[in-house]
Amino acid sequence: MKVMVVAAALLAAFVNASTVCAQPDGGAANGRPSPLGMNLFGDPSYYNVDFPFLNLVKQAAGGWATGGGGHDSTGEEGYVPLDADGYPTSLVCNGCRNQKFTYVHTLLIQNPGGNNPEVAPGARHLYQPGTYRLKFIGRGTVSVGFDARVDRGNTCGPGVSLTNDAANTYVSCTFNVDQPTAAGLVLNINAIRSSTDHPRDISVVYEPYAARYDAGAIFNPQFLAMLAPFSGIRFMDWLGTNGEFSPYSATGPVAAGAASLTLTSAWTEHTGVRDILFIDGERRQATFTFGSATVTWAGGLANAMPAVPGKWARQQFWGTFWLLNYSLAHRAHPSNAFWNTAAGWHVPIEILVALCNTLHANAYLNVPVMFTDADIRALGAMVMTGAGMDQGFSGLHSDLTATFELSNEVWNSAFQQYGAVGALGGQHWPGQPPGGGNSQWMSAEYSYRAAHMAQDLQMGAGAAFNRVIPVLGAQAANPGWARGYLGSNYWTGAAGSVDLRTYPIKAIAIAPYWGQGLSAADCMAMTGQPDGGLADFFATLHSRKGARGTVYSSVPDGGWQGQAQGWVSAYTSWMTSSHSPLKLISYESGPGFVGNKTCPGWPELVTAANRDPRMGAANLDFLNWWKKNVGGGAESIAYQYADTATQGGDGSWGALESIMQWVANPSPAVTPKYQSLYEYTRE
Repeated sequence: MKVMVVAAALLAAFVNASTVCAQPDGGAANGRPSPLGMNLFGDPSYYNVDFPFLNLVKQAAGGWATGGGGHDSTGEEGYVPLDADGYPTSLVCNGCRNQKFTYVHTLLIQNPGGNNPEVAPGARHLYQPGTYRLKFIGRGTVSVGFDARVDRGNTCGPGVSLTNDAANTYVSCTFNVDQPTAAGLVLNINAIRSSTDHPRDISVVYEPYAARYDAGAIFNPQFLAMLAPFSGIRFMDWLGTNGEFSPYSATGPVAAGAASLTLTSAWTEHTGVRDILFIDGERRQATFTFGSATVTWAGGLANAMPAVPGKWARQQFWGTFWLLNYSLAHRAHPSNAFWNTAAGWHVPIEILVALCNTLHANAYLNVPVMFTDADIRALGAMVMTGAGMDQGFSGLHSDLTATFELSNEVWNSAFQQYGAVGALGGQHWPGQPPGGGNSQWMSAEYSYRAAHMAQDLQMGAGAAFNRVIPVLGAQAANPGWARGYLGSNYWTGAAGSVDLRTYPIKAIAIAPYWGQGLSAADCMAMTGQPDGGLADFFATLHSRKGARGTVYSSVPDGGWQGQAQGWVSAYTSWMTSSHSPLKLISYESGPGFVGNKTCPGWPELVTAANRDPRMGAANLDFLNWWKKNVGGGAESIAYQYADTATQGGDGSWGALESIMQWVANPSPAVTPKYQSLYEYTRE
């Protein structure tokens, strides 16, 4: 009963939040004896399961698909003229022949959680049923399809449509979702009667929250209540960090001196000039044309690019160049039609800061690699003071901190940023050895840019820098990366190490996940146990030996948690002896078991274990170990990954499997994993 009372209080506190940037009263932070951070999973999208925004359009597909003639996709997206916020200004194509499309559409909700989604345990629906309101300004016709219905009492027209002929006037209507299905909701623009007064500022809001939305509220109150216990929010996914560099391939080698290449397929986005980075580190502004595979730029290349796959220096590449997707000059704004990485760089900074202010939670932001010194100074000033934000928004509250990390896991060669940073290092220090896989170029360049990021943040934040925590991201299992970053002599010269007085990095950030996959033989042995392997699964968190005595050779000595504790201890020992001013942060953590098909029965075992009360207890054990051996303040906080995510072959990351579990049971006991996190924050 006590748990339910606390949950009700949390929910009530945030259901009544109705301002754009609500200034916190301090109560939420004061009620968290043990600080704990949370990563938000994925960029807000039609297929995710957290439904963070009141306006469903903000989480839409991130672009407008073209349809007509009985086809949902005519492939003419690049011909649709858009305004600065991404709303179509006409349904007459710009430059095409034989136009096929007659309307445009975007998905608001579909297959939440993945293909063939199931209702999460304890939830009642895939998404919220009930009455919704459609609203927009401008002359034209907008409609909603799939699960949308017009029932008695609704005000939308036939086909769940709304037409407006009044100039610069808002109109609205209501419709119902009686039974949410995987088909979800689709938004259509069926007619546009004026290119200057076209349908825009379109919103689809759950009707009970419509008045709150009209008063300026941004966030789903269920989402806020679920996040209320956490004292820090990491926005790596919401910033689309791992999508900064998109690789593209030419049809063959590109000669030195070339000023053009041919892509392996035609360009499918709007015609325009985009920044690109070649695998040797050369940067150009290139022209892409919708429907054409030809890319051109000014200034011939200094080096020849190999055919793909091919090597540059000592790294293998599967692309010729990267498209550079993010820049501060073209950042997202609150007025944009969509807030996801498919539509540009990230959820707007204003929205990230507003969420932290509303929750009274510290912010953790990942900075794009390609940001200039001036960009980073401006970003620091924007977050900490509100300088440069759009009207109506303010900077981070004066008693909250902001952690800044350059990119994410640049040491991880599975991510495009590894190769891109190595390429930049080759341009920076062409006379220095690249290292295997160009790792030394990468390490030196990352060290250089992360150190200068800290310096830039100090300049940009000014007096607020005492609340800024620049971090150096490193690999939990290999402190050698951190030692290499801090000891890089490619740019520190005779000093041989980074001067933390000049470059004020305050912490090292690692991700000590516990748990991985088993060997095929061990997997068969574990899943073959009478209980499907659950008892042995939890026994191996602390030992190689299962509950019935089976020894699992692919489990590390001391078990999975023992392995992660060993990684953390290696860092704290080295940092105490060599870099005592630095703190240690866990930028991600938690159970890291992936439900891939190591053997028959393994995905089912991982799913069952993540839903078992023993997983919650194990999570709590590790967090308490972290607090005892590392600390629990803002500069040594542990961040979990992540808030809501379905179980699947790529991981079982979510504290919840859907926000709809919270809707059905707004209680810390909603899942074992969530309850363990809640209990930790109260200890």
